[in-house]
Amino acid sequence: MKRCRECKAQYPDDAQYCPVEGSVLDDVVGTVASEQIIENKFRLGKVLGGNRTGTVYQAYRLSDESVFALKIVHKEIFPTPILASRAQRELKNLAQIKSAQVVKIQDFGLHRASIWLAMDMCPDKTLTSVLAEKTLTVAESLNIVEQVSKGLEAAAKAGVIHRDVSPKNILLDEEQRVSLINFSVPVKGRDHSGVTGYMSPEQLKGTPPDLRSNIFSLATILYQCLEGKRAFDGDGEAVALAQENLPVFEVCKKENIQNAIRKSLDLDPSKRFMTFREVVKALRSPSQKIKENIAMSNKDEKANTEDAKNKTLMGFASPEVAKIKKEIDAKKQAMEAKEAKAIGTPVPVSKRGPGRISAPPPIPKMSGKKTKSPAENVAKSKAAETNKVEKPAVKVEAPAAVVAKPAEVVKKESTSLKPEESESMKTKNNEKAEKPSASTEDVKPK
Repeated sequence: MKRCRECKAQYPDDAQYCPVEGSVLDDVVGTVASEQIIENKFRLGKVLGGNRTGTVYQAYRLSDESVFALKIVHKEIFPTPILASRAQRELKNLAQIKSAQVVKIQDFGLHRASIWLAMDMCPDKTLTSVLAEKTLTVAESLNIVEQVSKGLEAAAKAGVIHRDVSPKNILLDEEQRVSLINFSVPVKGRDHSGVTGYMSPEQLKGTPPDLRSNIFSLATILYQCLEGKRAFDGDGEAVALAQENLPVFEVCKKENIQNAIRKSLDLDPSKRFMTFREVVKALRSPSQKIKENIAMSNKDEKANTEDAKNKTLMGFASPEVAKIKKEIDAKKQAMEAKEAKAIGTPVPVSKRGPGRISAPPPIPKMSGKKTKSPAENVAKSKAAETNKVEKPAVKVEAPAAVVAKPAEVVKKESTSLKPEESESMKTKNNEKAEKPSASTEDVKPK
């Protein structure tokens, strides 16, 4: 059975519009769906709810009998195949959102020209029903707003902007954990994208919403949670006129919250907060910020301590290890300097910093020969210098052009000389023997 939302009259399941009011008919909650199987994947059960965009059923997956909430969107929402395919592309992006504050879409498709999507079962209590019962405390309101902010931010990262941020699309469980639903798809020439009392001024003018539009809508919800009434009453043009003036605070007296809400409700989107993190940070009280800063500093200190501990275990420079390493380097430097001084080689300076001694360059290995140490090379050079001093610098050799006389002629000449001439000849011969002979090139034959 279906029911008109205006006159409350009931009609058969195949009816789509009320013949009296002309409005879309909604399924009666609790009735069993006339269509049992969807795309050979899900079996429909009872009706869980319905709104102007579609009807939600309790559905069972045929493969494992898991329970899901399955929504069938009304045909008039996406009347053409182009709009339907566009909606499916956005549902694909929506299915990629990984956030505990957004209801997970498990499957979607097209059934008899109507889009359907299967979601995880979620609480059936909306923020609208909670606000109808009581006014929330500041702590409860901020808790809900922070959770909604996380969900909207995660959706924005996936490329999806919620176009109907309102209390009816915020579900709460018994522990006030938030689940966001109904990320609607824009339709050209039609306005199925939000409740006017929570829409931003640019949305009322027909401009596609962005993250700043969601911030505006979230501020109106926070105001209602704190004050127990809507920020802007009315519908259509009345809301646009009401938005010219900022709402008055009567219950909430916290200045930081009031200032955050006023900035979020600015008519100029460029003057609002740019991110939800800025909104949450502005809503927190100074004492809470101090506590969070202390907790953050303690967390950083603990992380630094763990990091220093890990570095110590791995051999990196903690303060104690750096001190010990410095002492070892100083001792090593002194030993290297002493050794370099002993062998007479200059002390190499490292490029790693002043006062540091680098190791001498490695001696290249010669193939087939034994590599000698610097000390052995120095000793060898000293021995070579000693031997060079002891031996004559030039080796005297007889000129090749001089022809040696026979022994008989020499003996005859020596006997024919007088004793005085013989002694003088011996002296001259001795002097010639002591002097180095000229090179063979300078000696000319007589």
